[in-house]
Amino acid sequence: MELRRIQRTSDGTFFITIPKDWASELGLSKGSPVRILKEGDRLSIEPWKGEEPPGALREAVIAPSPLLEREIGEKYLSGYELIRIRSDSVIDSKSRERIKAALKTLIGMEILEEDSRNIVIQCVIEPDLLKPDKILRRIHSIASSMLADSFKSLVEGDEELASTVIERDEEVDRLYFLLVRALRASISGHRPRRPDLPSPRDCMDYRLLATYIEAVADCAVAIAERARSDPALRLSGEQAELMAKVGRMIQEAFKGAFEAVLSGDLESASRIHRSRPEMEGELIRLGRSLLGGPARADAIFGLLSSLTRICEISVDMADLASSR
Repeated sequence: MELRRIQRTSDGTFFITIPKDWASELGLSKGSPVRILKEGDRLSIEPWKGEEPPGALREAVIAPSPLLEREIGEKYLSGYELIRIRSDSVIDSKSRERIKAALKTLIGMEILEEDSRNIVIQCVIEPDLLKPDKILRRIHSIASSMLADSFKSLVEGDEELASTVIERDEEVDRLYFLLVRALRASISGHRPRRPDLPSPRDCMDYRLLATYIEAVADCAVAIAERARSDPALRLSGEQAELMAKVGRMIQEAFKGAFEAVLSGDLESASRIHRSRPEMEGELIRLGRSLLGGPARADAIFGLLSSLTRICEISVDMADLASSR
């Protein structure tokens, strides 16, 4: 008997090591498939002696190139669990820095081995633990908070708050890539189909919905950047009230459209459609008010463009609810 403690990666995945001599006795080596069984409150691990099972470790081999970051990203999104970067010559320090920078945008990817000519990267997140709907809700939660804080930073002139909005955009991107990976895994033939995973049709809707949410997060960043860098956009009392009102309407539409898609609530989707003329009217009022102040016209039109885009996205999301 061996007593081992469960360990945890920075991304929250649990793992455990086994004694080296045990692995040798059972003929196990790196990459050997094993079967994990749960029986009541017991877990057991058995060597897999048959053919490679569905969902066995998928491996890709790539060489350093000017497109290295893109190739790593593509293999990640395609569901590869092991990526080997192999070179006939020494992998230079600049390429190693590029690899590590690329991995920062990909949740679950860790460097397992590294020598002068090889770098082995593995996804340490168990595919069976990825639930697309939960990832999607997390992305929406972050984007919603970014949107709320971007409006607040603009109304209150809070540059520090605006900076936090910009910083959170990286997490939205990381989760978006993770969601795409999870959705592709759900509809691929590399793993057995599980009844708790979304259907292929749901996967298509989730991917489109995530794209909409990511676009809203980008708009929130654009608003925050203007709040941080353009002092002329400091709002007067009436302008602040109008901006706060527009912000509430847009946030409610964005949240309502998201929930309408997941629940299939056609009435909520219809209500968002009906609110569009009112939102557009308030945006026109806001624009006229801002044009009477010291802010440059290009800054005002840039801000209004971001706000209008969020309104359009919310309505498009509501349309998605009608097609489900």
